[in-house]
Amino acid sequence: MPIDFKLARSLFRANNVGDECSSCKQSDWRFGNDIVSLPYAQDSTAQTPAPAIHATPTICNHCGYITLFLYSED
Repeated sequence: MPIDFKLARSLFRANNVGDECSSCKQSDWRFGNDIVSLPYAQDSTAQTPAPAIHATPTICNHCGYITLFLYSED
């Protein structure tokens, strides 16, 4: 699922998400190419598919640190 960069940046700004890397403290980062899906752990006897969290990866251009921000939940 491709990222809507304008939407993601506006959501980050609206929620006061800083742009300083947690690892190296630089402010030079980018979004990954896609939204990633992370399934919840599920009981092996469950009859329905596991719900997933969709996350937007951000990558520090200086040190490569990756962090995920919630995009949506199913």
